[in-house]
Amino acid sequence: MKKTESTPGPWFITHYGPLRASYQHQIGTADKTVAYTWLPSSPDDKIPQTSPEHEANARLIAAAPELLEALEAVLSGPVEQLDRTVNLSLAAIAKARRTP
Repeated sequence: MKKTESTPGPWFITHYGPLRASYQHQIGTADKTVAYTWLPSSPDDKIPQTSPEHEANARLIAAAPELLEALEAVLSGPVEQLDRTVNLSLAAIAKARRTP
């Protein structure tokens, strides 16, 4: 399997909250930021607010390394390892959807 050139996971939402006139999520590892999500506030908002869609987008980005690993495992593994690949896939989906 080709080694990815992206920042190795796992990635986490490392910061979230109001920032100036927007609401942002910072996503990355413990020592490196790989992405930001940004949601501008409406003109009448004094404190920017997040939304369920914004939260879900940040979780999906944070789950990207696990999703890639699961897909690569499904496509490259022998049938005997199907249980492992299904478990990887379920864990990655749960992280993206924030389900236990």
